[in-house]
Amino acid sequence: MARKTRRPPSWLGLVRDAHFAFTGLARVVSDVPVAASETSFRGPGFRVAAEVTLETKLFGSPPGPPQLLTGETRRPPEGRLSLAELPDDPLHERDYWDYARQGTSLRVLVIDAEPAAVKALADDDALPAAVIAIREWTGLPAESRAQTVIAGLDRPDVHPVAFVAGFELLLESAESAALAWEQLKRLGHVPAAAVGAMLRATTDRLAGSSPGAIGEVVSRLLDRWSGGGDSQAMAAVVTWLDGAGSPGWESDPALRARVLALLDGTTAAAGGAPDGRWAAQLRQQAALLRSRITGAAGR
Repeated sequence: MARKTRRPPSWLGLVRDAHFAFTGLARVVSDVPVAASETSFRGPGFRVAAEVTLETKLFGSPPGPPQLLTGETRRPPEGRLSLAELPDDPLHERDYWDYARQGTSLRVLVIDAEPAAVKALADDDALPAAVIAIREWTGLPAESRAQTVIAGLDRPDVHPVAFVAGFELLLESAESAALAWEQLKRLGHVPAAAVGAMLRATTDRLAGSSPGAIGEVVSRLLDRWSGGGDSQAMAAVVTWLDGAGSPGWESDPALRARVLALLDGTTAAAGGAPDGRWAAQLRQQAALLRSRITGAAGR
């Protein structure tokens, strides 16, 4: 039986379990091709080693520099990414190894893990500050954590990585997934880039839940996005409604009507979106879901 690639740990899991984290300067010292049998992604790739010198300690006690860290990438050296492509990865899901090139040095964030999590940083990157905030939240007493996290999320400039991790902490402490979403109700801003990851975390929390519990989450999502919103955020919501959320609302006539009303509003929202990629995805997902709902209703 083929082995599945494991889902990477969340930022919350990485930061909470780590003994230390720091920023530093990474310099590639070797870059060699490896066979599919030697990579975690079960395909041919490259194993890269980099020497990392300490810049700033974020928490814990990093071992003395320099550190020799290794990672892997599918990308050949000539096909590696540039820092100009970092904004396209707001949750920093790509690893530094996709950017690493011999003859260059890049600023990175390193989190103690097995293997180490190494992320490329732009000059003005706010990811280190987000990691510090997440670490502080995980150390708070359970009884005061939710209030402090919500206050930390209630800023227009909050990093999407911090927002997702904060929401995951709310999911852990709330009595239900719906109540975690309810706690966000007073926040004026949810980063669009964070919504998909928040919904994946919601799916994990809802595993084994009744359709009613799922329907309560759907209702909270509709409360926030029924008036439209950013195409990226709405595309994530519509995709979730068509997948993980579907057992909870399709048998409820009131929720079904509200979802159809949401889909009716997506054309206008997508039409005015500056990012054509997300607008196109939103229109496509909305059309698929509408077709399935109306087709099911006609049977």
